[in-house]
Parts: sequence; structure tokens; C-alpha cells
Amino acid sequence: MYQTTAVGIPQDLVAQLRHAPFRPALEAIAHTLAYDAAIVGDLSLPAGMLATVATLALVITGENSPPFLRDAAQAAAAALPNGRLAVLPGQTHDLNPDDTAR
Repeated sequence: MYQTTAVGIPQDLVAQLRHAPFRPALEAIAHTLAYDAAIVGDLSLPAGMLATVATLALVITGENSPPFLRDAAQAAAAALPNGRLAVLPGQTHDLNPDDTAR
């Protein structure tokens, strides 16, 4: 079996997720979490792999996303040879599609 890293989720977020309208969809894909954990591993950025991506890449993050996600986006953009970072003002991790489309 795969070993995964425990990630603490704030209790208020857990409570919100329990009543979220998209919860049934999350439960439907729960069986894939073991595979996700195997791919994600220790949560370190695969900078060596990113350095092999030759295509243009736009990495998008929200200005109000959690700091570790903003940092990850910045590191990914820096590791990509043709990467560019876009930070969307006022956005969180749950980006508004209308703002992203622009």
C-alpha cells in the first residue's frame, strides 16, 4: 500500500465541504485518492521534470490563495524553461472562470 503525507485541513473547511453541493462528485472519485497520493508523493516540486517541458506554459494562481499554493505556482513557473506566472488580483485558489478566461 502507498504511504501518504497527512495534510491538516481546518475544521471550518471540513464542515463546509460536508454540505457542499459538489460533495457527491468528490465521493464518486474518492477511490482514486491512493493513485493521487502515489503521484504526488512527498509534495516536493519536480523541478527536474518541469525543466524538460519545452512548450510555453502559463502558471496561474490567485492573489488570495494560501501562501503555499502561491509559492508553488511561483516555483513551477520559475522551473519551466518557458514558464510565465500570472497572479490574478482578488482571486483565491477557487479561481473565477470569467477572470481566468481573460
